[in-house]
Amino acid sequence: MSIEVLDAVKLAGLPHLDGPVGPAVRFLTSLVKNGAVSYIDNANVGIEVLIIDGKLLPLVISERVEGNSNVCSAYAHYIEYAFHELAGRYRRVPIGMLKAPRSLLGALLRRGTIDRIVFVNNWLLTTNPRHKLSSAQIAALTAYLTRRYPDSAIVFRSVNPLTDRPGLDAMRTNGYRLIPSRRVFILDTRDQRYLEHRDVHRDLRMLRKSYYSIADIPEAITPHINRMVALYRDLYLGKYSPLNPQYNADYFALTLKEGFITYRAFMEDGRLDAFVSYFVEDELMTSSLVAHDRNRPRKLALYRLTFALLIEEAAKRKVLLNMSAGAGDFKLFRGAQLVQECDAVYDRHLPVARRLPWVTVNLMTQLGRLLP
Repeated sequence: MSIEVLDAVKLAGLPHLDGPVGPAVRFLTSLVKNGAVSYIDNANVGIEVLIIDGKLLPLVISERVEGNSNVCSAYAHYIEYAFHELAGRYRRVPIGMLKAPRSLLGALLRRGTIDRIVFVNNWLLTTNPRHKLSSAQIAALTAYLTRRYPDSAIVFRSVNPLTDRPGLDAMRTNGYRLIPSRRVFILDTRDQRYLEHRDVHRDLRMLRKSYYSIADIPEAITPHINRMVALYRDLYLGKYSPLNPQYNADYFALTLKEGFITYRAFMEDGRLDAFVSYFVEDELMTSSLVAHDRNRPRKLALYRLTFALLIEEAAKRKVLLNMSAGAGDFKLFRGAQLVQECDAVYDRHLPVARRLPWVTVNLMTQLGRLLP
């Protein structure tokens, strides 16, 4: 079994990168050469390329950095983001009652340096493509990485039991700790029963009657990158949390240019009012970003139109659609099912004091699943 890790210098020397390569590899090459923070303002991490049996995957090398995004910081995801969501869900609970457990857990996790991580297959997306590694490959890779990074936990994000059961089973077989991470919504457009939901018909009908034109080629969308950044940041960072990845104009320019992610934009009179993005692999389509102008009249139903477009795109391909997290009732009413994603964590090579934070996080998330 062949395993190698390349930095930017070694990556540039690969002869096959001089010729035609796939969109995902071109995207990854730019991340490694220019640094993740060039494209995501709150991703102060190292990034390298793992090559295992000819397959290229990103390695994100993380240490504790204040303000890093939840896609590259376990502390941001499990403490800061989680307590932000709790405060929003239980608004009647005095904020002071949440501060004490947050401070206690935060101190424990920082002391245990929970952010000393090597993320495997972390594309710095909210939901990552599947790694498609066999159990034997994961066993060999785990042994290799624990030797190369002996003081870091090894983590695979976005492990989904519905869309990647073999991947989850392989993690369990190889001694990874499966920690509940977030709940996502999966719509199966291969099964026509989703069309029995009234909201799906209503949304698709609204999409067909909409006066918006749909831009579906990068050349038509690229001139509106600054508008896309503004819409994305208003929604994901302003309405939700600045811990979400702070994608900048260079990120949108790169993903549009390389075609790693597919974009669709709603246009009116030369103005972009909403956009969606997604990527497709085999029988799975994953929603990446969905944003709209929140200042436009509500009667335009831009949010509903964006998801109607995603459903229509998935239905054309007859694939599973990962609709990501959030807006649970909205997605359930359109036939999606709730699925618990996990982070797969390998920490058996670390001392007890370093494993304790992961034990604590696992317990905390298991208890969190019991909350109404």
